[in-house]
Amino acid sequence: MMRKFIFLTGGAKRIGKVTCNDFHKQGYDVIFHYNHSFEEAKEIQDKFNKIREDSCFIMQADFNNPDSIQKLQEKIAQITAHELTVSGHDWTFAPTLAVPQDLRWGRSYEGFSEDPEIVKSYG
Repeated sequence: MMRKFIFLTGGAKRIGKVTCNDFHKQGYDVIFHYNHSFEEAKEIQDKFNKIREDSCFIMQADFNNPDSIQKLQEKIAQITAHELTVSGHDWTFAPTLAVPQDLRWGRSYEGFSEDPEIVKSYG
């Protein structure tokens, strides 16, 4: 059975919490980011994992701090590598390091930013 994942930012409170809950009820495994709301995030994680084992993962990051963003990227890469390994895949589609400037360009949705410096830091 193929697992479905959703990654959300700001999932510990308000609309993010409601969105996480909705996707989890639909059968998605939920990975969500929080900044300062560890207790709330941990409570949601424990609740979801009690319903369905290993169905919720939380990650802390301050999106105003480049070092914190780098740590989050590394954690996402580790999870992706693990999921590909245990599912038997020997390939993946790496993200593009393009700097999309026109939505009419093919695959512009794969770009991370219009700012070349941000994209450069990902490479």
